[in-house]
Order: sequence, then structure tokens, then C-alpha cells
Amino acid sequence: MASTTADDAFATISRSPRLQLPALAAMIRARRDDLSTRAARELGADQILPAIAHEIYSDGEPRGGLDQWIKAAVSDLPAVARFLGGGTAFPRSLLVRIAHEIAPDALPNDNGTDPWLIAARNATGSVSEDNSLFLGAYLLSRALGSRSLSPAELVQLTFDSIHRAAAGSLLPERAWHVLEHRLPSFWFWLNWDRCLRIRTAVVRLFVDHDLAPEIFARITKDDALFETLVRSAGATSRDRDFLVRVKQAMKNEMESDSRSRYTDDK
Repeated sequence: MASTTADDAFATISRSPRLQLPALAAMIRARRDDLSTRAARELGADQILPAIAHEIYSDGEPRGGLDQWIKAAVSDLPAVARFLGGGTAFPRSLLVRIAHEIAPDALPNDNGTDPWLIAARNATGSVSEDNSLFLGAYLLSRALGSRSLSPAELVQLTFDSIHRAAAGSLLPERAWHVLEHRLPSFWFWLNWDRCLRIRTAVVRLFVDHDLAPEIFARITKDDALFETLVRSAGATSRDRDFLVRVKQAMKNEMESDSRSRYTDDK
């Protein structure tokens, strides 16, 4: 009888788009996590993810039982990309939970701005420091991968906080784990230096992929760190050409002379 009732309910909801969001919100609120897989199959992640966001906003604090709904929703990666790239505000805690469920390269980004970048810019609310650093490391890992069409912007969004945490030995191991495989390795006596590996990876990303020099000039607010980044560039003509364009971009944007001089010695 219960199965028949559920069948009838899903049949009615499927035929009535106006009912889908409130019905899903009611299921989530009633902790009917056993219905999450079926809801994903019949109604789609496009409906489930907004319902989860609504529930988090309503409760103020996300509950553990949402995990089943999130796991069901992220099985549809194109739908997740549409949700994240939709440009609407949603809880930052939901963004963290999605990041825990799928790999940094999982979401498609075949054209336009990376949905992860759009989502990070539009996410609202606070999360714990550990979760914030995990999300930053996750986004930096995506930038260093091969899927994102917005790698420079993702680096600009995350580099300072991740480098600062690594320098202070404050980067959680889970955050380091999601990032480490993207970073170059050195001889064992240098491989322990997480900051060196992060800086080297970022410089190589910008130079090797010919990313926007004006964004490179803004990836850190720390002048001393910026100088270290510049000195991390190699001595090849490609490296020198990139730094020339960085200097020109800084002049064009009327950046401080104290920064532009760092590129003169390369």
C-alpha cells in the first residue's frame, strides 16, 4: 500500500512542475531520505538541488541527513553544472558538500565561465575555517586541472588563502589531499615545502597556458609574495615574454611601481 501511495504521489508531482519544489522540500524536511534516489531519477537534480538549498536556508544549519539527497543529486553531473552556473545565490555550505562528493574535474565546462567559479562568487553564508580551506584547495585543484575554462580566475580567488594556510601549517590534510596531486614534485629535501610546490604550479599554469597576465598581477595582495612568484618563473624566452606582458598589464592598470619593478630583473 505504501508503495502504491508513493507511486501515485510521484506520478502527480511529475505531471505538475509547480508542485515539484514544495514536494521535494517537504520530503527533505520530513527526513524521507529513502526517497532521494527515486526523486533524483524521476524529478531530476535540477529540482533536488534548489530544494536542498531552500531547506538549508530554512533551517539555518544544515543537517547530516541531507547527505543522501546530495549524493543522489550529484549523480547527474550536467544538472549540477547547470545549478552551480545558474547565477543564483545559494548556501556556501551546500557548495562545500557538493565538493566533497565529486572530483574537481568532474563537472563539464565546455563553454563560458566555469560553473564552479560562478557558484563560488554567488555562494552566501559562512562555513568553518577547515571547510573554507577545503573549498579553496578544491577550486585551486580544479584550476590546475584540464577541465576549467576559468583557471586564472579560480587561482585569483583562492591562491592567497591557500598559500597563507600552507605557510602557517594550517591547511587541513583533506584540503592538501585534494590539491597535492596537481602539484610538481621536487627532490625529497624540497618536496616537503608545500608553498614552493603551490607557487611553482601556479606560475607554470599561467606561463604554459598563456593565461591573462593582468590576472597574474592580482593573484596576491602581498608584494613580497608577488616578488617570490615572479622569481619562480624560469629563464626561458617564454617565461620572460610572459613577465613582460605582466609588467605591461600592471602599467596599463596603473598598479604600483613597487610591483612592476619585480619583473625588471627577469
